[in-house]
Amino acid sequence: MFKAIINFFKTMKEDMDYIKVVLPERGFLFSLRPVIVGSLIFVILYSQFYAKGQKAIFQKKDAIEAKRIQTENIKTYLKDKSRFDFFLKHLPKLEDKSSWLLDTTTTILKKHKVSATKISEQREQVRDNFTVVNISITANITYQQMGKIIEDMENNDLLLRITSFDITKSNSKDLLNANQVAITIATIFYSPVKEEIM
Repeated sequence: MFKAIINFFKTMKEDMDYIKVVLPERGFLFSLRPVIVGSLIFVILYSQFYAKGQKAIFQKKDAIEAKRIQTENIKTYLKDKSRFDFFLKHLPKLEDKSSWLLDTTTTILKKHKVSATKISEQREQVRDNFTVVNISITANITYQQMGKIIEDMENNDLLLRITSFDITKSNSKDLLNANQVAITIATIFYSPVKEEIM
């Protein structure tokens, strides 16, 4: 091993001596030719092997990053879809849109022995894929009945929300302990847009 190292340095010393002799005799251009040839060989080897390897590495890195982003997007989509599906389970069915809100509200009122004195027509407002439906009901209700009705409406399995509530103390002797209450109740129906096939 040491012998090889010593031989290398001896050979190197001999090559340097040769350069010292040849360079002054032949001039600078003579020594420039091997430098140019060596540089060209280096550039060719670099472009054919190292640069292509680097390009392949960068392409692999880009592909890995694209896969990572795609995986994150899929996870986000699945999470959002799961939340959306959970939300849809708590909406009434679209085919029941014409009667569900009124039927559900009157059933809750009857359960607590309350009859409406006035019921408005159903109002609808379409927003993207959703239809918000509401009705207003006026009734004479005691505080106890009012609490139970609100609880039943707010805890319904399907979405049913009180959007406005107005209470007026009744002065009528016929309605002892009763209050005149005007309630607006709303729900949402989902109507997916059907994509047109071209």
